[in-house]
Amino acid sequence: MLFLLTNERASPRSLGRDSYYYCATISKALDEMEQSGFVSSRIEGRHRFYYLISPLWKDLFSNRETPLSWIVWARLFSALEQIMNVLNGIDGNDRSAIEQASSLRRILNGSVTSQLNRSGLTCLFETNSARAGE
Repeated sequence: MLFLLTNERASPRSLGRDSYYYCATISKALDEMEQSGFVSSRIEGRHRFYYLISPLWKDLFSNRETPLSWIVWARLFSALEQIMNVLNGIDGNDRSAIEQASSLRRILNGSVTSQLNRSGLTCLFETNSARAGE
């Protein structure tokens, strides 16, 4: 439902890709939702797209102050796992604080920021290399 609320329409493939469920599972769920009368579908070319019938759903689920957003949880958890791996691998006795900060900054500016942005949770880390980081 949240994917349909935050996107105008969805195909089982796009929804499956972003939710990390099998397309067949998503397709079956969307077909059942269509039978309920709350979701409708339309075929465009070779693809079937689903959309919410009534705009009342958006009013029901959305908070006027905070807009709805879709988070790809698997990508977010992957980014958090990368941070935890670095933090668990840091041993204060072996490396200086600057080396530890450098290790963390390296993954934050690299793959973690990319994963967070692709998850839908936009997060910007400073790239100011003039800071010592201790």
